[in-house]
Amino acid sequence: MTDKTYTFPERSEMLKRLVNMCDDQDLVDLYYPVLLESAGVKTNLDGFVARLVLATSNYPTIPSKLEALQKVYDHNIIGLLTQNAELAEEAKKMFKFFLRAT
Repeated sequence: MTDKTYTFPERSEMLKRLVNMCDDQDLVDLYYPVLLESAGVKTNLDGFVARLVLATSNYPTIPSKLEALQKVYDHNIIGLLTQNAELAEEAKKMFKFFLRAT
């Protein structure tokens, strides 16, 4: 774990980034609101990944909805939210580990 801290973008900026990346209505209605709860929150790497895992675990596991969710990770949502290459790489590794564990 790193001791470095990270602050999520403010709500309006975060929503703008997310919608510009993928405006799928299921994501806008079901996934982004959970992520937006983190807007402006200052956290460390563990907290950053935990918030992504929470949003993902609350998302419906219907195949069509999972396809939409996969789009945002294919489009590098982690990099989009962090805009910090070092944190993004560490977070991607941790996030993949947590997804395999669930």
